[in-house]
Amino acid sequence: MKTLTILAISMLIFTGTAMAEENHHGAMNHDQHQMEMMDHGGHEHMAEAKSVRQVEASKVCMVNDTVFDREQIAVEVEGKTYYGCCPMCKDRLNQDASIRKATDPISGAEVDKASAIIGADESGKVYYFETEENLYKHMGH
Repeated sequence: MKTLTILAISMLIFTGTAMAEENHHGAMNHDQHQMEMMDHGGHEHMAEAKSVRQVEASKVCMVNDTVFDREQIAVEVEGKTYYGCCPMCKDRLNQDASIRKATDPISGAEVDKASAIIGADESGKVYYFETEENLYKHMGH
């Protein structure tokens, strides 16, 4: 019986570690994708603009700037609610104020992710807007 218990615990630890590594690598791949998009000088902006849809903040990892199908981990900071996909993102939101800010792609204004209007493209990348009007402009309406 002790052997089965030890085996079961070992499998849980291994599975948790593998999932944490997958989340971390997913964040790295997302960051690489963002860098590649920046290298293209925004040429895809018009193609992406029409496919952007408004999304709920609670389904966005505000560290990786990615939308998910499920609710994310709520992180309360200075009376505002941000969201992260994993404990590592939760810690980063608590510790790094710059992660909690974004630039509105229409106005160029800095926006707080907790109060921003959020849109996502077909690949799951999110954009933060200071107003719904800017979201609609980005969508090409």
